[in-house]
Amino acid sequence: MNFDFLPYKLNSTIKFLDDNLIFEGEDNGVSHYKVVTPPVSEILEIPISGIALYFYRGRLITAYYRLNKHYKDWELIVTRFEAYLARDAMCWEEDEGNLYNWQKGNQFLGILADQKNDSMMIYHTFKRYNVFEDG
Repeated sequence: MNFDFLPYKLNSTIKFLDDNLIFEGEDNGVSHYKVVTPPVSEILEIPISGIALYFYRGRLITAYYRLNKHYKDWELIVTRFEAYLARDAMCWEEDEGNLYNWQKGNQFLGILADQKNDSMMIYHTFKRYNVFEDG
């Protein structure tokens, strides 16, 4: 199982991406950017509508990929990821939706199914920066 199908690789340096980013803000040394023109329009044949990247000390630590899908599509999306990754997702249920996730080495990949906002997002980060509790 690997996460090489994602267009942005964790630990990449910001200097190679600068021309395609809009600075959105900074908090506790973490810089948040919006991607102007995404390098892909789909991930695993699922359309994306936007990408946000977070850098710490000039290195990519987290990427959010907003999917052009709705909460009701969560089963289709999770099934596609499970088939590609050849591993069932772990599911954490939250009050406002669910988080389906896979972990490999020091990386965490999640699909956020947000029922409250009727949205779906891919969340890719290093485990040490993961904002979700795992236990």
